[in-house]
Amino acid sequence: MRDKGEHLGIYHIGTTEEVTIADLAHRIAGVAGVRSACALGGAPGQHAARCPDISKLSALGYRPRVPLDEGLPPTLQWYWDHEAMAPTTTQ
Repeated sequence: MRDKGEHLGIYHIGTTEEVTIADLAHRIAGVAGVRSACALGGAPGQHAARCPDISKLSALGYRPRVPLDEGLPPTLQWYWDHEAMAPTTTQ
């Protein structure tokens, strides 16, 4: 796929499953074992749901193989395992 793609092109990776941001936050909290108290407002530019347009990448042969609920636990684990790499802010 890399050789077929547009140099420095932007490709969205994901599934075509539309999920609200609140639902995603609750799913992540569930995997993390914490209770979610997510409150989303209607700020300008804020998206209520997420469903990436993967058509550009699909044209190159990409097909999603891992459902969101199956991919969240190992993804969260990766972030926990690499927490030391996260930038820190100083005030």
